[in-house]
Amino acid sequence: MKNILIVITNQYPYGTSETFLETESHFWSAFDQVILCPLFGCPSQAIREVNIDKRKLSLVPPPLSISMGQKILGACSLLFQKCFWKEIPVLLRKSHNVLSSFKELVSFSFIPRVVSRNLITKTNSLIPANSNIVIYSYWLHYEASVATHFKKKHPSSFAVSRCHGFDLYEERHKGYIPYREHFLKHLDRIYCISEDGKTYLNNRFPQYKNKVLVSFLGTSSSGYSPHQRISNTIRIVSCSHCVPVKRVDLIINALSGLSSPAATIEWTHFGGGPLLNELQQLASKTLPRNVISHFVGHVENKEILSAYKNGNFDVFVNVSSSEGIPVSIMEAMSYGIPTIATDVGGTSEIVESGINGFLLDKDFSADALCQLLLAFLEMPDERYSGFSKNAYCTWEKKYNAQKNYRSFINDILSTSQE
Repeated sequence: MKNILIVITNQYPYGTSETFLETESHFWSAFDQVILCPLFGCPSQAIREVNIDKRKLSLVPPPLSISMGQKILGACSLLFQKCFWKEIPVLLRKSHNVLSSFKELVSFSFIPRVVSRNLITKTNSLIPANSNIVIYSYWLHYEASVATHFKKKHPSSFAVSRCHGFDLYEERHKGYIPYREHFLKHLDRIYCISEDGKTYLNNRFPQYKNKVLVSFLGTSSSGYSPHQRISNTIRIVSCSHCVPVKRVDLIINALSGLSSPAATIEWTHFGGGPLLNELQQLASKTLPRNVISHFVGHVENKEILSAYKNGNFDVFVNVSSSEGIPVSIMEAMSYGIPTIATDVGGTSEIVESGINGFLLDKDFSADALCQLLLAFLEMPDERYSGFSKNAYCTWEKKYNAQKNYRSFINDILSTSQE
C-alpha cells in the first residue's frame, strides 16, 4: 500500500508567500508520493523549490480563473445547501459587519467547491488504488474547505489541517470566519501552531477538543555564535509584510524618540507589501539624524538568514496586533538575536520577558518600546550575552525544524495507518 500525501496550500510553490513551507517540504519525503495543490497561485509565476525527490512530487496547478458562469451557478446552488443555511444564524450571532461577512460566506460556499472539483478530477489518475491517503490543509480557511470536499470523495482518507493566526482568530475577521464547526466536525485532526491557538479553539468548540493538538512550526539554523556588538550603537531588525496588522509604523514612532548624538540607531526592515512606500516616506520625514533606516523590501529567505548569521543585528522587533507564533521570531532567535514583541496570540510562548527578550502590551506606547530599545543599547555585554544565548536555547528546545517537522509528519503518517 502506498502512502500518499495531498498538500493543499494557498499559493506555494507559486508566488512569494508561505516561505516556511520551503523548510517543511523536506520532511514530506516520508511519504511514497506527494501531490501539491495550491489553490490560488498563478502558473505563469516561477515555481519555488520543493525540497523532495522530484520523482515523488506531482504538482496540480490551480484553475486559471473561475468563470462568471461558474460563479452564477455556484451562487444559485447555495439555495440547496443545508450547511449554508445553518451558517446564517451563526453569522448573525457573531459578525460585527453582517454584509461583509455574508459576502465571505458566499465565497466560502462555492469557490472551494469549484476548486475541489478541479483537484479531484486532476488527482484521480495520480492516486493508485488502495492507497493510504493523507489530506493536509496548510490553513484552516479555504484550504480546509477543499480538504473536507476531497474527503467526501475519499471517505477512508485521513484529513488534517494546521491553523495559525489569520485563519484562526475570528477577531481578525470582524468576529466571524465561515464554517468553523463544519471544519472541526469533518477534519480528523487540527494542529495549532501555539498553545494559545489550542486554548482558543477548545474554549469555543469544546466538543471537538479531542481533535485539537499543538504542533509547533520550526526553522533551520546554520549555527549560533556570540554577537560582537558595536559601542554606542544598536542594530535593530524587523521582518514582516507591510500590512496594517504588522503595525511597522509603530516602530517608526518609537525610533523617532531616540534622538541622541551620542548613540547611533540602525534599523533594517525586511519585507514588501502595499504599505512599503508609505512607511519609507514616514521614516524619512520623522526619524532623527542618528537613526538610519533601511527598507530592504522582499528578498529571498536565505538572504535574511545570511544577514542574521553574519551577526549584523542586536535585537529583533515585532509589534503586530495579532499573531500565531511568528516564524520571523523563530528565525531571529535561531541565530541568538533577542526579541522585543507584543504579547499577542502565542508570542509569549517564545518570548520570555527578561530571559530572551521583552514583551510589550498589545496597545503599547511609543515610549515603552523606546525604553526597551535603550535598555538593549545600554545593556552590559555580559547580560546581553545571556539574552542572546537564551534566545538560541529557546529555538533549539522548541522551534528546531528538524525535530518539529519530523515529529509532525511521523504523527500524521502513523495515525493515518491505524
